[in-house]
Amino acid sequence: MKNIAISRLFFILAFCSLIVSNMTMHAAFPDEPTEPDTANKITEVTLQRTWCLGTCPVDKVTLKSDGTAEYTVTISTKPSGNFKGTFPEYDFTRLVQWLESEDIFMMKDSYGSLALDAPDQIISIVRNNQRKTVINHAVNSSLKFWSMEQTIRGVASDIKWLPVQSGIRGKVVYRSKTSTDFQASPNARIYIRAPGAQVEFTVEADKDGNFQIPLLPNTYVVGSRISDQSQQIIVKSNQFNNVIIKIDKHNEPLK
Repeated sequence: MKNIAISRLFFILAFCSLIVSNMTMHAAFPDEPTEPDTANKITEVTLQRTWCLGTCPVDKVTLKSDGTAEYTVTISTKPSGNFKGTFPEYDFTRLVQWLESEDIFMMKDSYGSLALDAPDQIISIVRNNQRKTVINHAVNSSLKFWSMEQTIRGVASDIKWLPVQSGIRGKVVYRSKTSTDFQASPNARIYIRAPGAQVEFTVEADKDGNFQIPLLPNTYVVGSRISDQSQQIIVKSNQFNNVIIKIDKHNEPLK
C-alpha cells in the first residue's frame, strides 16, 4: 500500500510539473498570436497618399481582416485605376497586433505641419465599426507614423494586384484649326471622375491615342483639360465601355 501511495504521489507531482512547464513555455513567448477580442476586432487598415503640385503618387491601399485587399491609383507612374488582391490573414493579424503595440489608438489625429507642395500620409483603422484616422504632414512629420506607414506598405508590396474586370477603354483624337479630319492624339492626358466624388483618375493615352483604365462599377465623367466636351459613362460589372474623346480646333496635339 505504501508503494502504491508513493507511486500516486509521483504521478501527481509529474502531472503538476507538466502543467507548470507548459504555462512557462507560453509565458516565454508573449507575442504569439492570440484570438482577437471580437468586441474590439480590427477589420480594416487603410494607407493613403495625397496629391502635391508635382508628380507625387496619389493612391490608397486597404487591407481587410478576411485577407482581401483593394488598391486605388489615381496619379502615379504606375497604371491608374482600381485593383484587387488577396494576402494571408495571418499577416493582417500580426500587422494589427503590432499597430496596437505601438498604441496607434492613443496617437493624435495629426502630426507635423501642412505644406502646400508636399503630400500627406493618412492611416485609418476600423475597430468595432469605428474609424481611427491619423494624418502625417510632410513638415516635422512623426517618425513613429513613418514606421507604421512602411510596415503597412511592406505587407501591401507582397500582394499580387490584379485590375478589376470593368472600366473604360477608348481613343483620344484631335482636329487642328486647319483640318477637317480627326487623327490620333498621342500621349494625351485625360481625367475620369465619379460625380460628387473627390477621387479623380488621370490616365495618359499611348502613342496611338489609345487608353484603358480598370474601374469599379459606377457613373463617371470622362474628358480632357483642353476640351469643353465631356462624357458621362456608366460602368457596369464585368464590362469595359468604349469611348472616343475628341479634342477640336487645336493646332497640334496637347498633353
